[in-house]
Amino acid sequence: MKKLLYIAAACLMASVAACEDDPKNPGDFGMKSVLELTNIRSLTNGQVYPLSVARTIDTTYHYYYNVYDTVKDAEGNPILGTDGKLQISTEEKFYLSKITAKLVEFDTIFFPSFEGVALDTMSLDIKSNANWRAPELVNAVTWYSVVNASSTGGGDGAFLFSVKQFKNDLSKHIVKQDVFTRDSTLMFRLYFRHYGLAHNK
Repeated sequence: MKKLLYIAAACLMASVAACEDDPKNPGDFGMKSVLELTNIRSLTNGQVYPLSVARTIDTTYHYYYNVYDTVKDAEGNPILGTDGKLQISTEEKFYLSKITAKLVEFDTIFFPSFEGVALDTMSLDIKSNANWRAPELVNAVTWYSVVNASSTGGGDGAFLFSVKQFKNDLSKHIVKQDVFTRDSTLMFRLYFRHYGLAHNK
């Protein structure tokens, strides 16, 4: 009997200790995501490139689903295929979700080239209360690269990318860089072009 009481007391103490270790407030999961981008600045020479909003688009997510039904004749009898199986029709439908999203596009930013600067590293400061992503480009551009360690983050942070010096006048390619919250309710789209050394002459 005493042994059972000791075991019960030990279990009670263990459960109390576990409760004390658990966080009392893990956070407000109902809070809406916040994402703000400040100006871009060069970590090489300190030059600042202001962001100017071109347009803002509010949208609602569409969710698509398929509706399957048995194909029937005019009398309502199921129609069999040549393989003896029922013929099934597929119809795609959608519904509007309760999740709204915002897309903010900025005016194109032009980065110059400087003599003696082979690689200019840029920093885009981010203020957020959520996890965010800044994925690398699908189609690589020779003069632009993302610092991998900064392509994902949470809360306040910085997205880093590099601009490589080149000799031509103006880049043919326009870089499209997205930064968005993990829940995709906020997305910022930036456009970059690059002046080469020939533009300075």
